[in-house]
Amino acid sequence: MKKLWRGAGLSFVGALLLAASPVQSQELPEILQGREEDFSFIGNAGGEFLTIPVGARGVAMGQAFTAVVDDISALWWNPAGLGFMRSPAAFFTNVNLPLDVQYNYAGIGAPVFGGNGVVGGSFGLLSMDAMQATEIEQPGGSSEEFDSWSSNVQGSYAHNISDRFTAGASVKWAHENIFGVTADAFQFDFGTNYHTTFAGRGIRLAFVVQNLGTNFKSSGSRLSVAARPPEFPVFPNAGNLPLEFRTEEFRPPTTLKTALAYYLVENESSSFIVNGEFAAPRQLETTYSVGGEWTQVLVPANNGGVATTVAARAGYTYQTDEEDLDESPNDNDVFRGLGFGAGLQFDFTSFGSSFDYAYRDWGRLGGTNNFSVSVLF
Repeated sequence: MKKLWRGAGLSFVGALLLAASPVQSQELPEILQGREEDFSFIGNAGGEFLTIPVGARGVAMGQAFTAVVDDISALWWNPAGLGFMRSPAAFFTNVNLPLDVQYNYAGIGAPVFGGNGVVGGSFGLLSMDAMQATEIEQPGGSSEEFDSWSSNVQGSYAHNISDRFTAGASVKWAHENIFGVTADAFQFDFGTNYHTTFAGRGIRLAFVVQNLGTNFKSSGSRLSVAARPPEFPVFPNAGNLPLEFRTEEFRPPTTLKTALAYYLVENESSSFIVNGEFAAPRQLETTYSVGGEWTQVLVPANNGGVATTVAARAGYTYQTDEEDLDESPNDNDVFRGLGFGAGLQFDFTSFGSSFDYAYRDWGRLGGTNNFSVSVLF
């Protein structure tokens, strides 16, 4: 972290850096330039809340959802998936993360251009309880508390280029606030979905780039301080000098994903689709995911009642990082990445609604519950 002295000559800058900076600034770029082999880069990327999967349906499938998604939750998973929507829809999901951290996400979308395109937008908010500020003299916490939160606003568009190929893009503004120190950045998602048939059943191939954009750089009044080196030979009676902490820029958590999905069962009353994908996050080693979804029509739409469909889902994400989980003292880590859940959809005369639940295993951090509700107009 560099310190800049305002309003004085360049000769003072070197003295201030040597006297007051505990970390040599030239060491930081080595940390930020890239990720070493078998080493997690978590904590060295900006806006990592953007990587929290949204929507209970995809979480239940172990996050193997990139090629499968065909509803409003495609706002997060793959903007090209919005092209499957045939009516306006609204969506809300709550992600209950470890340590009482909450992530709430709402989105809306509607077909345009006679159904050839779909526009959508969303808002996400990551929040947590106030925390105690710590100091060198009070490492256990002081009487001062501070808030931390992150948010993002997104706009998306998908276009059906042909009856088999759909492409989509999203632009989002991400904002982080920690104790009044803020960082902002613009990010972009690009996705495609090629869908056709193989052996008489549907098959889908998807490619997605998430969170490709500008770097996060912190700013705020709390980065401005007044200090003075203990032994400063010039102007001994001048008092403290105004300083500003300048932070390094943090690159976004860019991720590349490729996925393939296939319908093992596909008829009017039931379907079973499986999906396999791999993702290459910038801050992690490559991850591999597999998942499946079984849907069954309980009440058909043509019987005069409320059409009802039920779904069961399960999946698993294999993630490698700097820890050898086989030697971990916590046996619960062997289930890390497991997901499962269910959904229920009702189709009324004028609108439809769906309710989905997912459980996600975080290993030693325990499990989390995800709830989603969607309305189709």
